[in-house]
Parts: sequence; C-alpha cells; structure tokens
Amino acid sequence: MSFTPFHHRAAHTDAGLIAPRTGRRFGHHDGRVRDHDGEITVEHLRGRAEDIPVRRCLPRPERRG
Repeated sequence: MSFTPFHHRAAHTDAGLIAPRTGRRFGHHDGRVRDHDGEITVEHLRGRAEDIPVRRCLPRPERRG
C-alpha cells in the first residue's frame, strides 16, 4: 500500500506544560488489501495519515503492584 499526499495541515499549540504538535496529510492510497476472503486492489482512494507525537512534561506516576 502506498500513500501519495496532496495537502499537509500542521498545527502547534503552546500552553506551557502542554504543547502538542499535530500533522495531517491528505492524499490517495494505492495498492492491495488482503483479508481472509481474498484480495482487492485499491486505486486512488482518498484518505489521510496523521502524525501526533505524545510528549510527557509531567513525571509519570509510580506503578504499584
């Protein structure tokens, strides 16, 4: 499966301890999808891919148990 982007949308919010960055690419998927019943060919199917990294600014709570 391949993805060919045609638009990129990025956002960044800086609110002190919380500063998420997100990126979305909109484009077309091409390739083959296989399941238990067989395989289908996908051509020029519109979709998106997202990049949402998670950054922890606060210490993680200790695990008990």
